[in-house]
Amino acid sequence: MRPSFTLNDSVVRTSAPPIPLAQAWAASYDGALGPLLNLSQGVPGTPPPPPFLEALADAARMEEATRYGDIAGDRTLRTALAKDFNEAYAARVSEEEIAVTAGCNAAFYTTMLALCPPGSSIILPTPYYFNHAQTLSQLRINNIPLPCSAHDHFIPSASVAASLIDSSTRAIVLVTPNNPCGVSYPAATVLDFVRLARERNIALVLDSTYCSFLPKGQSRPHDLLAEPKPTGEEGSDWRETVVQLHSCSKDFAIPGHRIGAIVAGKEFLAQALKISDCFQICPARPAQIALASSLPSLIPFRQATREALAHRSSLFLELIARVPGWSVSSAGGYYAFVRFPEAYGADVTSEEVARRLAGETGVVVLPGSFFSDEGARGDADKHVRVSIANVGDEAILGVEGRLRALNRSFGMKDDV
Repeated sequence: MRPSFTLNDSVVRTSAPPIPLAQAWAASYDGALGPLLNLSQGVPGTPPPPPFLEALADAARMEEATRYGDIAGDRTLRTALAKDFNEAYAARVSEEEIAVTAGCNAAFYTTMLALCPPGSSIILPTPYYFNHAQTLSQLRINNIPLPCSAHDHFIPSASVAASLIDSSTRAIVLVTPNNPCGVSYPAATVLDFVRLARERNIALVLDSTYCSFLPKGQSRPHDLLAEPKPTGEEGSDWRETVVQLHSCSKDFAIPGHRIGAIVAGKEFLAQALKISDCFQICPARPAQIALASSLPSLIPFRQATREALAHRSSLFLELIARVPGWSVSSAGGYYAFVRFPEAYGADVTSEEVARRLAGETGVVVLPGSFFSDEGARGDADKHVRVSIANVGDEAILGVEGRLRALNRSFGMKDDV
């Protein structure tokens, strides 16, 4: 029954959460090719280590954990995060420059609300993370797409971004390592963007959700926070331009506990915390307490996860290379952005491919169209996003036969 009252048009016009839709496509799968393989959502495939679970059980019994905490998050957790962050980035970030949020999506929502009045604009590389686009829609912020192509492995261009900046632009958003494309942007690319943002007096917002799952040979996603500063940046201070968003969900396999963070200068955080006070007051206390005490013991688990994902990604790249017509345009961390065969037909969309892949072969992925706006699909609509994180190596190897089955369904032969 429709309500008699009026709803917010900005929310009504926002697209519905896409993952449940993709998962519903698997309802018609008959199981003929084996168990369902859900590769649609970027979630950790293993539980967190015992030290966190034991600390969480202890925290749940604490009277202190039932009380309100600091709006910015427990100081003990912010101190632990600062230490971890500084070691990862060779930085000098203090706990006063970190605000804990209820997950990284809350960090992004808070940041956008702090930066952007209705009618202002954000430059968002496309394909984009769909929750970012949903946030902009709800807040009446214009989403200005920065097209990225498969030819360039979906790495954005700062020079193209410069041509999109106008008086309404408040920030450029980069996600590296990227969701949905997996690619880690070169440090020089990120440096180009921070220089552009500084020159044009706008913010550079860096979503670093997947920062711990880098390709071999890359120690950190960028050098913007590093001390000493990169060549040419000696006189700059990242706090004037950069707002970095962080997630503990992927690092420590605790997505259900919703712990993220904003890393920024104190002046920005003072405004962001006004927002946090209104919709979260403080992040949930038990998980904060547990993570603060157990974080140092979780570092080996995070490193093992990075190595396991790198190995699984290599397996996936090898099997895709064996399947006629399929190719990987970019990959890394949790994801691979995979091009389906041109032989399927010029009019075949990524949504049709994903729907049939789920219904006919039992492999659930997300279509590239979920990561772009209608009219600005570009290369995205010829790809599907595959998440390799929430299944084991054996399940990944089972994808090959399913893709070959889909090829046959589209009229291709195995030797094409």
